[in-house]
Amino acid sequence: MEGTRALGKKDIVYWLINAVGIIVFLHYRRSIVKEKKEVKKLKSFLAFLEQIFYEYTVYQNVEATFQSCMEKAEHNLPKTIKEVYEEGCFGEGEELRKYKKKDFFVFYYHFLMYSYLAMEYGDSIEDSTYLKNISFLKKQIFLWILNWEKIQHDFAGLIYLILIPVQLLKVIEVWGVYNLSDLSRYYDGSYGVVTRYAIVLITLLCFQITMWLRRDYSVHFYESRRLTEAVKNPFVERYYSWWLKHWTKKAKKRIRILQISSSRLKLQEFCFIHDVLFLSSLGLNVVMLYPMLFIGLYAPLIIVVASFLLSFILARIPEWYLEIRTYLMKKQKEDECYLFYGLFRMIVAEGYGDVDEILNVLELGSDIFEPVLQVCMDEYSYDNEEALEHGKSLAPFGLFMKLLDVLKVSEITGLEQAMTPLLLELENYAERRKQENEISAVNRGALGTFAAFIPAIAVIGLYLIVPFVLESLVQLEVYVKQIVF
Repeated sequence: MEGTRALGKKDIVYWLINAVGIIVFLHYRRSIVKEKKEVKKLKSFLAFLEQIFYEYTVYQNVEATFQSCMEKAEHNLPKTIKEVYEEGCFGEGEELRKYKKKDFFVFYYHFLMYSYLAMEYGDSIEDSTYLKNISFLKKQIFLWILNWEKIQHDFAGLIYLILIPVQLLKVIEVWGVYNLSDLSRYYDGSYGVVTRYAIVLITLLCFQITMWLRRDYSVHFYESRRLTEAVKNPFVERYYSWWLKHWTKKAKKRIRILQISSSRLKLQEFCFIHDVLFLSSLGLNVVMLYPMLFIGLYAPLIIVVASFLLSFILARIPEWYLEIRTYLMKKQKEDECYLFYGLFRMIVAEGYGDVDEILNVLELGSDIFEPVLQVCMDEYSYDNEEALEHGKSLAPFGLFMKLLDVLKVSEITGLEQAMTPLLLELENYAERRKQENEISAVNRGALGTFAAFIPAIAVIGLYLIVPFVLESLVQLEVYVKQIVF
């Protein structure tokens, strides 16, 4: 009776594992459907830009071109473009701010910024910078779609390879016990319980890694009112004031990490997260080791050392996260800088604006570099050169620093002559991005394939080979004892 009950409980565990696999698969299918819809909208938007390019040569007016193209456009256009058309705020700069993060792709907002500037500053009929920027935007979108399709092709079927092995645990157990009945003590015992949960966790982790690899990193900025309030606590403020005075090198290192990663966290907030993770893990280790250390159950030294080492590793997670984020955000930062270059040449081509006005326009179009540009704007009226140098130190990213250098040099040579390096960057964009996409796709595909095989290896190794090997060793030991004695 007890054996039947135990078997029933284990069957429920297998059913739960299968249910988790199905839920994960449905989540995957849902995300794929959503992504394909967004890409379909992007393709419609690309066709819309083709129409804009043609109509603009006829009307030579952005607003008339936009209205004409909207009347002929497909229904599958992005929500942002439809709302701008319906609300009629196409030429109002400050009204555009609310559309910055409203859609799946930043390309839509880039189009709105180009169009707004063409209406605000005008455009040359003979050598249209607006059409140059639209052409550049089309190139960006085309390369993105090409890269997306290649990655989808490379990752096709990998999710099935990840999820199927965990569904076969029951089959493997039945087959193993059928061939060697003594294996049931491994599957029914603590080894089987731990192994099943370990395999499920490995499967979920590999699934998440594969999902991250198959799509571009989505830029987001972490903000928490509770975290801000916690850091403002008088005791916490005094502690970090003392810490900054005595640990200046470590503080500078963390400030640098925050700047490079374009994080919106303040130093005190970042340090608070670091310390909370460390102290929480340390407290948990003490609670777990207390019975062993003080009730006579002495833990091996290696377990104690490993437990406290884990605390230090957990405390480093925020830094590692920001370092990974810095790498993943590279493309998004580049795209924003290319937007800046396009806006810059539109203003300069019409002979309008000075550095202060250019900074205002760039801040309107920015998302990642918005706080840095706001600092530059605030400080520019006091000391223009120092303001731009400060901006470079706050956001040490190559293309952005080059832009600030151009603004700095423009005070001596003039804006038109100073922007030559930016035009060269725009000309070389397509070839460089295509090469980067190819390398990235190959690397992603290799990592995705590696991650996809890990669950199968774990299932075969931990749930089939290891029990067979252990049981074989036990039986070998029994035979040896029988022979000897």
